Amino acid sequence: MTRLFREGRTETVRSCSNESCAFVKALEAGEAGEQCRRLFRQASERHQNLYRMAMTGAGIDRHLFCLYVVSKYLGVDSPFLKE
Repeated sequence: MTRLFREGRTETVRSCSNESCAFVKALEAGEAGEQCRRLFRQASERHQNLYRMAMTGAGIDRHLFCLYVVSKYLGVDSPFLKE
């Protein structure tokens, strides 16, 4: 997969998603096994989609971080980047 990162780009894949939170909450609540399996599959599919996007350069985490760093360097105050 390193061929997808020809210029040395990296991207973050966040493990916490709405789907993974729903799965953990169901486990903590003692939900039925089938419900937990369904939520686990949804969380897994979401995570796989996120890392596929990151592998193909479609992630946004590093882009937003770069915008934040450049805004600090230039002294630009951005409400969007503060959130």
